[in-house]
Amino acid sequence: MAGHAKNARIVSAHLHTQVDAATTITRAGQAKVMVCTGGIGLLAIALFGRKPAANEIAVRGRTWLALLPESFVLIGSDPLRGRPRKEPIASISYREVAAVEATRKLITRRVTVTLHDGRAFSFEAPRLNNKDGAEAFELLRRRCLPVTAPASGAQVVAPL
Repeated sequence: MAGHAKNARIVSAHLHTQVDAATTITRAGQAKVMVCTGGIGLLAIALFGRKPAANEIAVRGRTWLALLPESFVLIGSDPLRGRPRKEPIASISYREVAAVEATRKLITRRVTVTLHDGRAFSFEAPRLNNKDGAEAFELLRRRCLPVTAPASGAQVVAPL
């Protein structure tokens, strides 16, 4: 099991299924806003920020990323206790993913997921003192990594 086993147990109990790894994530840019402006900036984003379209995958506030054997799931988080709540925001099969790009920022690790249907979404998690997030992101990247077969028949894994 990658990452912190407690996180996987919490999400597994919520989903009633096996979870290989789980970590909390936030929408891309939220950590930078928090560092620069504190809670006031987050409040302004919540009140006046762009609302996602109906077909967009929206990572809002604190969200759980759960890696299941055949797919990964995004689940909203309780604002007070931090536990997963309600139904999943999105459940995406690893086969639907065209690319996963991980970027190391100063204080965060940002991941951008692009799907075969053209949709893309980004999220991030703290980089410092967040071993379970790094392991979960690496496991997500490995499971989504496209495999192509060259003319010789040997399999080559495409780099990120």
